[in-house]
Amino acid sequence: MTVTSTGNITATGLGITAQADGGAVTVTSTGNIAATGTNEDGILSVSGAVAGAVTVSSTGNINAASVGIEGQSFGGGAVTVTSTGDITAGALGIFARTEFSGSGDITVTSTGNITTAGGFGIYATSTNNLGAVTVTSTGNIATNGSLGFGIFAHNNSNAAVTVTSTGNIATAGDNAFGIMAGSGGLGAVTVASTGNIATTGSGAIGIFASPSGGSVAVTSAGNITTGGDNAAGILVISNGNGAVAVTSSGNIATAGR
Repeated sequence: MTVTSTGNITATGLGITAQADGGAVTVTSTGNIAATGTNEDGILSVSGAVAGAVTVSSTGNINAASVGIEGQSFGGGAVTVTSTGDITAGALGIFARTEFSGSGDITVTSTGNITTAGGFGIYATSTNNLGAVTVTSTGNIATNGSLGFGIFAHNNSNAAVTVTSTGNIATAGDNAFGIMAGSGGLGAVTVASTGNIATTGSGAIGIFASPSGGSVAVTSAGNITTGGDNAAGILVISNGNGAVAVTSSGNIATAGR
């Protein structure tokens, strides 16, 4: 299934929806999208096929009551989301997930700013899948609400999890980490952040990285400030024998206990 939209969309329902039980799904949108109805997404793209790939490319701005861009493969296929416009969402900015047995990678590239009222800025996860998870964000991210992580990237395989962030990240809720990257398998976890990260809530860690058995490398060049209790600037927990490397050249200030 292929959907191409070049104009602006204003809807009280979904902005664009593309769902297929068989085969790949590709959505290309170059216009602005406003989906203001209750619990509505700007772009919803889903494949239910075995190894069915999902590809979303959006260059316009998106204003959605629920999720800005949602791409899911329920058959373990690759999910690729590329967004160059700004996203304002009530829940999540970008949601990318692949599930069940397969080897599809998740790749999210966002160059615009993301603002959410109650959820994650970017959420990328691979469940029971062998693929890598890669998130690249160059815009600013601002979230509100409990568990409103700026960037969340995770898989359960031996493939790598990589997060690169050059924009600023600000979260306002409890347990709302700036960046969280983790692996439930033996995959390496890499986080590179050059922007500033600011969190205000309790338990809202600036950068958290946690591999189960692989190596982990965290590099932070921006300033990190946390305002809540139990909110470390950078926290790395390794549950295996992989190498651990943390490099920070910016200032870190924590105000809580």
